[in-house]
Amino acid sequence: CDWSSDVYKRPDESFAGVNLYDIQGEKTYPIVLTTYIYLAKDYTSWPADTAAATKAFVEMVISPDGQKIAEENGFVEMPSALVNLAKQAIQMVQWPDDMVPFTFETEDGTAFTPAKTQKELGMQPRVISAKRTCYGDYERKQMLVKVNELNSDSFASSSSLNDVQQSLADGLSTRDARISALEAQLEDNDDEDDQTATFAKAGLALGIIGFICGVMALAVALTKKHATVARPSIYTPGAAVEMNKPDDV
Repeated sequence: CDWSSDVYKRPDESFAGVNLYDIQGEKTYPIVLTTYIYLAKDYTSWPADTAAATKAFVEMVISPDGQKIAEENGFVEMPSALVNLAKQAIQMVQWPDDMVPFTFETEDGTAFTPAKTQKELGMQPRVISAKRTCYGDYERKQMLVKVNELNSDSFASSSSLNDVQQSLADGLSTRDARISALEAQLEDNDDEDDQTATFAKAGLALGIIGFICGVMALAVALTKKHATVARPSIYTPGAAVEMNKPDDV
């Protein structure tokens, strides 16, 4: 397909009528689909950092390094005419006035020139570098190298594995025996606790009974002490009879 033709005229026009089926050529496929990235025409209301990251992402995707990543994931590299069309689209977008664009560690600071180490500048904030990676990426690469270096001599023999399995089995048996002993000890402790509780309850009951009996005895004693009943004196003309003895009651 001749991407420099009028298939795509302007990036802001509708692509609804674009048909890439049955394109003529020696190295064409009868069914071709294009993956699009849709951008808003106006990002002035967006946070400046978010807008800057969006612009940098689109630039990275259409850059030579981004196209290599696309090919690694089953896509076809974009022709230069289509890349130029995408660049025009980025230029037509309105970005925030206070936006500070991201730059790239390349020859001219854009995503479209070869990478070049920029001493000190390449380590600054808002600089995207394909030459610098985090320690996690480095560590994973080293792990892959070590895995590729492994061979059959690096693995334990079957006899060694059997020894390890037997050691594990013995350890599990010992563990199970200890668990059984602890469970039995807990059951014995529960039985002793039940007996202690029974004795305590019996002692409490006897104490309550003794307290009740003591109260009753005290009540009887107080009743006997105040059991004497006095009869009122009988007055007769000229004399009085006084009753003091219990027999006279």
